[in-house]
Amino acid sequence: MMTAGERGSHVCPPPWRCGMADMSGIHLLRITLQAASPLAIGSGNILIREAPDETSREAAARIRLAASNTDPQLAAAKRWITLRSLVRDADGFPTIPPRSLRGAVRHLAQRRHHRAAVDALLGWQGFDHDGGAGRVHFGWARIHGQTDACPPRDTRAEGENDEILARLREEAPLERNHIAIDHRGIVDGRRKYLMAAVPMGTRFSLQLTMRGVEREWDAKGFTLSTLLDLLANPELRLGRGSTRGYGALTIVRASRCWLPLSPEGVHTLRKKRAELPSEHFKDNITPSRYDDVEVHEIELKTRDLVGISTGASTDSASYVPPGESWTPVVGDYAPESVVVDGHAKPAPLLVETVIEWPQDGKGQAAKLANAFSFPAASLKGPLAHRTLYWWNRQNKRVIDMSPQSTADDRAADLSKFKHRPPALQALLGAIKDSRTAQGRMGTAAFQDGVFKASHVMRVDHTSIDRFTGGVRDRLGALFAEELLFGATAKMHFTLRRPPDIEAEEWTKALAALRASLDDLVGGRLPIGGRGWGRMSGSHSLGKMGR
Repeated sequence: MMTAGERGSHVCPPPWRCGMADMSGIHLLRITLQAASPLAIGSGNILIREAPDETSREAAARIRLAASNTDPQLAAAKRWITLRSLVRDADGFPTIPPRSLRGAVRHLAQRRHHRAAVDALLGWQGFDHDGGAGRVHFGWARIHGQTDACPPRDTRAEGENDEILARLREEAPLERNHIAIDHRGIVDGRRKYLMAAVPMGTRFSLQLTMRGVEREWDAKGFTLSTLLDLLANPELRLGRGSTRGYGALTIVRASRCWLPLSPEGVHTLRKKRAELPSEHFKDNITPSRYDDVEVHEIELKTRDLVGISTGASTDSASYVPPGESWTPVVGDYAPESVVVDGHAKPAPLLVETVIEWPQDGKGQAAKLANAFSFPAASLKGPLAHRTLYWWNRQNKRVIDMSPQSTADDRAADLSKFKHRPPALQALLGAIKDSRTAQGRMGTAAFQDGVFKASHVMRVDHTSIDRFTGGVRDRLGALFAEELLFGATAKMHFTLRRPPDIEAEEWTKALAALRASLDDLVGGRLPIGGRGWGRMSGSHSLGKMGR
């Protein structure tokens, strides 16, 4: 038996001197990810902005309400806007932290692989301050510029000649208004909030390292190749707002190499670690797909007009002065100017910046473009309400309107039938109730889409007097909105049956969802407001699921 001094002085020979058949080495895996929808990974900090000057009726009412408050600090606070900032690297660019990606992968892996194998590869943390580090090391994701490469470190002036880097360095590269939802799944009064995100099309590259033998890449069980398959899983979502369409990612390219722990291998490893993660290896790999996730597509085409508004009120110049023109410029399309005298500026469409990459990936630089966004929440909300209707109808859950029933009986039936049953909660989710602290994330994950349209139309409306039901005869009684004509869109969503729902109940939930999608593509479920948004098209939810 060796003493402590002998153990400390004993040095094992390196593996290349031992004649080992399976020499230990380092696996390097470089991955380029692209945001298939806006990505919002918050840093925990709050950005506070001064609210813009507004003169609309709604803004004036808010200002009067704030001025009437007895607390001057609270009244002043109502004139400020807050939103959560994005996590950034040392150069000020948005990034994906290693722990965010590792946690999302672990969440998917624990449903498909043994817990011990997942803990061995990704690490674990116990309740009694114990735990263990994982074998895989996740690097910080680096942003791509318009040349489809990561900028070098300490290049704060890089964004001056790169419009993509300059845009991503802004405190909020993309802002989107959201309406607050209460525990019943409906609009919570007039509450709204803002979310900051990076736009659709943003690319990141990162490097994963793991020590092991070369043949371990193709071994059975939960290995590095299996981890790559999970990163390509369409269920993967990162950051905030994953139930509203945010955080979807796709793998653009993946490559790997293995370096032995020999003197030459260690020298090469040092060079590789100094490279940027966007400099891929020669050995390109394609991830596999999991069979337990179904990806469905919805193709839509408007029958009349459709419009998804920004949710923001009109600016301070809410009326076009006499003799001037209303000229919306959206992307590469600028309709002819329409001269109007004293008409209100239309409520703007939701137009967001996206990053477009060349198809061949060579010779051309990426560019920023404007797109008519189709948020997943604008589709999921109407579908969720119609799915509950079809569930109640198919299961004969109706309110008894017979003369024998009392008003209390009908109110009790309404209170019971307006909540989603467990099967629909598993499918579409349930908002956490503040009284019971119970909520659930649905397995149907919808992804943001983009409208493609040929024309932007202006539609004028007259305000209705709430007392007489006639046209209001006063200033501000005329308002307008922007709408799309001939618009088409493709939306995608994933489905996976949860283990705690019986097959019979899951089949009923899918039948209700399919009936709702039939209403959508049949023009019986409008999207948007004011009666517009009747669609036609098709969907791929033909089978009842595996």
